[in-house]
Amino acid sequence: MVVAAAVLLAAVAVAQDFNKKFEYQYSFKGPYITQTDGTIPFWSHHGHALAGDDNIRIVPSLRSRQGSVWTKKAFEKDWWEIEVFIRISGRGKVGADGMGIWYTVENGEITKNVYGAKDQWMGLGIFLDSFDNNGNHDNPKIMAFVNDGTNSYDHANDGGSTALFSCRRDFRNKPYPVRLKVRYYKSTLTIFYHAGITEFEDYEYCGSADNVVLEKGFFGMSAATGGLSDDHDVMKFLTHSITDPESNEAQPDDEEQEEIQKLEEEMKVKVEELNTKFTEDKSKFAEEHPDIVPQDTLDIGSDDPQLQLIFTVQNHIQQNIKTIAADIASVKEMIDMLPAKISVPQAQDALQDKQDIPAPGIPVESSRETIDAIRGVDGKTTKMTNDLAVLRNELSVIANAVASLKSQPEPATGNPAQDIEDAKFKKSQQDLMSNLRQDIQTMTLKIGNIERQKSQCPKIPEVSCVSSTTFVFLTALQIGVIAFLIHYKMNQEAQAKKFF
Repeated sequence: MVVAAAVLLAAVAVAQDFNKKFEYQYSFKGPYITQTDGTIPFWSHHGHALAGDDNIRIVPSLRSRQGSVWTKKAFEKDWWEIEVFIRISGRGKVGADGMGIWYTVENGEITKNVYGAKDQWMGLGIFLDSFDNNGNHDNPKIMAFVNDGTNSYDHANDGGSTALFSCRRDFRNKPYPVRLKVRYYKSTLTIFYHAGITEFEDYEYCGSADNVVLEKGFFGMSAATGGLSDDHDVMKFLTHSITDPESNEAQPDDEEQEEIQKLEEEMKVKVEELNTKFTEDKSKFAEEHPDIVPQDTLDIGSDDPQLQLIFTVQNHIQQNIKTIAADIASVKEMIDMLPAKISVPQAQDALQDKQDIPAPGIPVESSRETIDAIRGVDGKTTKMTNDLAVLRNELSVIANAVASLKSQPEPATGNPAQDIEDAKFKKSQQDLMSNLRQDIQTMTLKIGNIERQKSQCPKIPEVSCVSSTTFVFLTALQIGVIAFLIHYKMNQEAQAKKFF
């Protein structure tokens, strides 16, 4: 355990000291893995493999099936890392046979020898063995093998003792895809395993081997079934090339640099051609249509004093409308607060405050506060009425100006585009005036409602007050009755004591 932990820490330390670059020509992932003709870009599938939009089913859950998928080009970089998302599922408690992940100098051959691929391969083979052939009860497990093309895989003993390393992991029937991350960097092969229990990046260490020498080859995956069967699906196959940040490999090579420069030059030429063509087309259009003035050169009505007057009045109207809107909001807020402030005694106090006679027993400050609120509403309403009158006058000024413009004969400019723009401008002014009239009518109705609410004050009920003489008489009468009752009770108690 201590040795494994040390190796894991060393692998993590190495993982933090390199650069990665995604290689799209050696990868695939959903959605839209396949094209319309059923092929996979930069990959080929063989045997019973079924390529779909979201995954590739290497073999279905049928007996005696083999399938594989391989890259069309050999990988040209020295160091790499692949991350594979797989799902192996079946109905039974035991599945078969398993799946292989390959990096070999050959590709594409379908056989029944090693998980749907060729035996005596040359390169790396990582196997996910589902069935326990040797009876050691150590399956499912993951194994890594390197073959020089002369050794055969020992199926009866689940690979025998020739494996670089192995780890026992149950990868069947998981809720999320199982992931394998295989890294080959500086002749060290390391495998990390994700159990498919969560969607998080919680990889765990499976095994590693040093001094592993691999020739450049093809990436591939294969699977096979026997007497038992499982569905073997691949959702993603992501390939990254690895470079040392301190070496020259971290920079683009000469071929890539040349390709980048070529693309930049082509882009510059294309932009220049488009700019030249646009200038020529613009000049040609101006020559063919001299009567049409470009839109950016039109200056409609800028020197007309009547139009200038319209614009000035419109700006003033806009400011007044904003002021009236703020006043309406303030009046509405004050009216909403009045029902909480005005009660029957306060209403009575308000009447007497208008006559400068304070009501008995009611604080004068409270009544004056309420009356001040009512007067504030009244002042706001009066101000808005005056503002509306000003707006009506300004609107009449605009109407007169537009009417005078309508009465004037249309000048013959000889420019159809100019005439069309003038007509559109006048039409927009008429629409604006119509909208202003509607807004002023709406505000007039709102102020009328506010005035009606203000006029509907609560009725003051008639309250009959008790005079001071009546109050003193009733108080004395109550005191006399209470004294009589106390005296009577004391006499009764004295007679009872004499009797006993």
